[in-house]
Amino acid sequence: MEELSLSHIGIEDAVYGVRKLAHERTDKPTVIFLHGFLGSGLCFLPLLKRFGDSINPILIDLPGHGDSRFPNQPGRFHLQHQLSDLRKLIPMISESEYTLYGYSMGGRLALRHALEQPAKLKKLVLESTSPGIPGISGARMRLLEDQQRAQEVMLDYQSFLARWNTMAMFKGGKPDSVEAKAYLQIQKNQDPEGIANSLLGFSAALMPMVRDQLKQVKIPVLIITGAYDLNYVSSARVMAEKIMDVQTCTIENAAHRVHLDAPDQIAQILSSFLES
Repeated sequence: MEELSLSHIGIEDAVYGVRKLAHERTDKPTVIFLHGFLGSGLCFLPLLKRFGDSINPILIDLPGHGDSRFPNQPGRFHLQHQLSDLRKLIPMISESEYTLYGYSMGGRLALRHALEQPAKLKKLVLESTSPGIPGISGARMRLLEDQQRAQEVMLDYQSFLARWNTMAMFKGGKPDSVEAKAYLQIQKNQDPEGIANSLLGFSAALMPMVRDQLKQVKIPVLIITGAYDLNYVSSARVMAEKIMDVQTCTIENAAHRVHLDAPDQIAQILSSFLES
């Protein structure tokens, strides 16, 4: 795989880290990747290695993560700010039509971007993504959890990280040990302040439930889940009932991080989806 170069792109008072090819493959499908919580664009490298030169990849480090730099203001991390940033950022990094691939936290943003129906967005891939938390009580509980997590991050980030990686949704996956260690190093290298602000400003509890709006998504959608991640398998089923043009794929022997647990299978599935 050709090496990706890092650039820093300013959007208002923030800076996004973006990795892309030095020379865009205009004859290949452009795929923009949005990572999950505690990750960065680099988390997708195990998947990209399986593609060779068959796609034109662009990796965005989301607010508070990786090489992006944001003000120490949780409000700057809110959904509407991130959607506005994404609308401005994408035309700056590519003039092509694109597929948007969002994983978990990145999937929340990708889904709501798709609901805005941008003209050049042609396909959507959602890995381990939910349309929102049902019910006020559930959202309120999640918000309290994320506020507590933000405190733990600032108190002792490495201890928080160790506890995070023991969560049930990650259990059962069998990633390659070398790639799993690289993934963990990405997590360890995060700035705790940015991570805390992400928890406070971009909590899933603050996302509007969009289940009933999914019928507005007119483009082809691929939904990917890991078989061990039962909550998100259920969410995928709910979304698939609402989206007009949808494919769903549940990967055996994979948990929440499907792109890490089963990159070979995901590469094959994504290639077929891009070609269809």
